[in-house]
Amino acid sequence: GAKVLHPRTMVPAALGNIPIFIKNTLQPMKPGTKITDAAHLHPDGAKAITVLNHLSLITVQGKGMQGTHKLAATVFTALANHQINVLFVCQASSENNISLVTKNVDAHLAVHALKTAFTSEIRAKNVEMVQEESNVSMIAVVGEGMRSHKGIAGRIFSALGRADINVRAIAQGSSERNISFIIKENDSAKALQSIHDELHLENGKGKKSP
Repeated sequence: GAKVLHPRTMVPAALGNIPIFIKNTLQPMKPGTKITDAAHLHPDGAKAITVLNHLSLITVQGKGMQGTHKLAATVFTALANHQINVLFVCQASSENNISLVTKNVDAHLAVHALKTAFTSEIRAKNVEMVQEESNVSMIAVVGEGMRSHKGIAGRIFSALGRADINVRAIAQGSSERNISFIIKENDSAKALQSIHDELHLENGKGKKSP
């Protein structure tokens, strides 16, 4: 959620099993937040929700993409060459499309880079479109205990369905500690509240990033 520490700054402490304390400089005697390798499990598995706004969902799609072994490599190389950071990736099992998320400010350049990289495939109709959907949000539900709780994903997406929120893309890590999905940005507050209510998370409020 909030950008307090860069992840790389925590690596030496993690390797040395050294706890990190995040404190309020105006109230240093307050306990603050302690980061360690010991997980404190929430009864419903999930521990927190993060939201990233001002993003764009970019989809490369085409019937001729199936079995193309270099598809992902072409996508990531094209974006890396323009120093565009990818925040989210998902690919259909049919291999007919691959979707990724970038910041809104990078989306136009990302689309141009991908169209250039797939020029021959577009000409041959193997790639039918490179499409951008701007102003989306990425919501991530995280928790160490999610691995041992069955049906977390079902509860999350049922709650979103009851709130009439359409999910544009979904990704889940193999560790089962993170379920991320993409929705329209103007639905993010409603989605956040719906998931908190369903999973009984603390105070009914999530951690939201700008």
